[in-house]
Amino acid sequence: MPILSILAQTPYQNRLEGLRGAFDDRKTDPTDITGFFILFGCVIAIALIWVIARRISVGRSTENEHNHPVRLFDMILRKMGIGFRDRFVLKLFARGVNLPSPMLIFFDEEVFDRHAGRWIDSLSFTPLKRRAMAGIELLRSRSFPDTSAAKAR
Repeated sequence: MPILSILAQTPYQNRLEGLRGAFDDRKTDPTDITGFFILFGCVIAIALIWVIARRISVGRSTENEHNHPVRLFDMILRKMGIGFRDRFVLKLFARGVNLPSPMLIFFDEEVFDRHAGRWIDSLSFTPLKRRAMAGIELLRSRSFPDTSAAKAR
């Protein structure tokens, strides 16, 4: 009991500081400054890595943007006035013909017919096959206008 009487004699402020000291032995501010700096450093490092990776990928894509064969094929289709849906199907055709450059089909009608026939035969989805036949026929009429008119006669 003498301990209780001693505690009762000490001022209230001293008792609170004693209790706080019993549970918290740090002499500094309770906020962890080093943890904040580590977290902030990690966020900055991740942001820098993302920016560097983004610049590398953008640099690579701009180098190959105009040289990509399918992209060049798409640009020619746009110049021919072919619509979006037909261009989409014809880009599938360009990827499916397995030529180094799909632009080669514009130079020889026999090559065009051979690759177009093989690709259309390889399609099994009927609506896509119908759309592909319409797109190929449109491309044929725009690419080889003299022979398309002769075949129509």
